[in-house]
Amino acid sequence: MEHVYRPRNYRRITQSEACRIQGFPDNYILPPTRPRWMKLIGNSVAVPVIKILANAVVGTGVFDEKDDVDATIEEKPVVVRHKQLDLFATLRQYPENIVENAMPEPPQEKPQEQEPDVDMDKNVLISLVKNDNVEHYLDQSAKIYYTGKKFPSSVALNKLYYFMPYIKRKGIRDLYLIKIARVGTRKEGQPNNDPNDFRLVFEIEFVKKLFKDYKPVELEIWHTFTDTTMKEVLER
Repeated sequence: MEHVYRPRNYRRITQSEACRIQGFPDNYILPPTRPRWMKLIGNSVAVPVIKILANAVVGTGVFDEKDDVDATIEEKPVVVRHKQLDLFATLRQYPENIVENAMPEPPQEKPQEQEPDVDMDKNVLISLVKNDNVEHYLDQSAKIYYTGKKFPSSVALNKLYYFMPYIKRKGIRDLYLIKIARVGTRKEGQPNNDPNDFRLVFEIEFVKKLFKDYKPVELEIWHTFTDTTMKEVLER
């Protein structure tokens, strides 16, 4: 290099010359200082080279079936992005309870031991049950369900009425009434937890076995929740 380049014997190339070497137009907008535009131009790839390579790829015919590709893309379902519920904002909006539901009284002419009817128009929340709490749902003794820190904001909390626990590798079977839905903390049920660890708390009561055996369903939100109605659950 000492024989090829001798300091002060050769002038430095201009900005327009640097642009031409890389295939950029003379009037291409670059930073004002020489070190910055030299670095950008020097780190670039020659535009004519990219053009030749792109034309060569197109010339292979790889995009000839473009219409079929577009049709396939259009048939894919739209992915809904669910935002996380702001539990602090929910607590400010509902300082006490979000919902309070009562178990409907059975008609007098029906025997008391008969299972209660299910209101098909009511909303139901299907939620994944964690392994450390699953035994209470297997024997229908669960009284409280705590959500995780994340809960989708798309669920209409003030319309929830029923709750169905989803047991991993099993599915859904049992139906619970959501007696009270509110913002609480895990410290209520587990004293050693952080009192500022806010969660949604559902006070629940077992209603009936909706199915004789567990039915597999798809948990549509984060593989954890499904917000639907009793009619849709049975139609599925």
